[in-house]
Amino acid sequence: TPEQVAAAEYTPWELAFKLRYTVYSAIYLELNRALAQMPMDLFQQRPTMVEQVRLLWEAFVERSPHPQWLWEYRQGFCPSAPAEALHAWLHRPENRPIRDLVMQGLRPPKIEPEMWTDGALLEAWEKQVGGLPTT
Repeated sequence: TPEQVAAAEYTPWELAFKLRYTVYSAIYLELNRALAQMPMDLFQQRPTMVEQVRLLWEAFVERSPHPQWLWEYRQGFCPSAPAEALHAWLHRPENRPIRDLVMQGLRPPKIEPEMWTDGALLEAWEKQVGGLPTT
């Protein structure tokens, strides 16, 4: 409900999710076309660049298996209310072109992740921006 989204607290997964600023920036740049077409009220509770990247990642990327990054949140994972609302909006049939842009934006342009999971995608983005993998 709109009330749940407005009062949304941060989940343990959100609190544990940390990327280097250069990775956040690179992902945000890739997501720009999708974000420009989305209603900003979907990001009302997560308005910053870092939070928008994390919210889209939360809604679309699978949790990692053991022992990869954030694996401990795989069992019993409960997405945040804003992530659930965003996921529902993007999965409406009329929003498929925007959903495709989000999926394209979350994928590093030159490095293919081994899996579509938190740890594998983080490793691909770290390689993309020239850093060392953190997993």
